Amino acid sequence: MSWFGNIDEKGNMRLNDFGKIIKEEWRKIAEGRSNVELDEYSIMQDHFHGIIAVYNDEALEPDDLPKKDHWQKGCLGVIINQFKGACTRRIRDEGHHSFSWQRNFNDHIIRNEKDLERIRKYIRENPEAWVYRNHS
Repeated sequence: MSWFGNIDEKGNMRLNDFGKIIKEEWRKIAEGRSNVELDEYSIMQDHFHGIIAVYNDEALEPDDLPKKDHWQKGCLGVIINQFKGACTRRIRDEGHHSFSWQRNFNDHIIRNEKDLERIRKYIRENPEAWVYRNHS
C-alpha cells in the first residue's frame, strides 16, 4: 500500500498528506535534542530511510550500561519510537485507524566517511531505483 505517496516515472517521490506528516515529524526529531543531528532521508511509499546521529559525551562504566531490553533516555530506540508514535497518532487522527509501522526498525552503525557517503547515495537514489526495479 502506498501510505506516504507515490513515485513518478522520473523517480521523484510525490508525498501525500501522510508523507508530509512523516517529513514534518522527522524534522522535529532534533528540536530540543542538542545531541541529535539529522542527515539524509527519503520517504518511500510504505517505508522510510534516514540517517540520524546521536551523540553521547558520557563514558559509561560497565555497571552503568543499559540492561538488555531496556532503553536509556535519548537513545536511538527511544527517538525512533517517539517518531513512529507521533506519526502514527497524526495519521490515525486523519481517519486511517489501521495504520501501523513494522514493529522494529533496522539500524546500521556508520563507521567512517566512505560508509556515510555510500548510505547517503543509497537513500538519495532509492526512489529512482524503485522505478527501475518496478518498471523495467
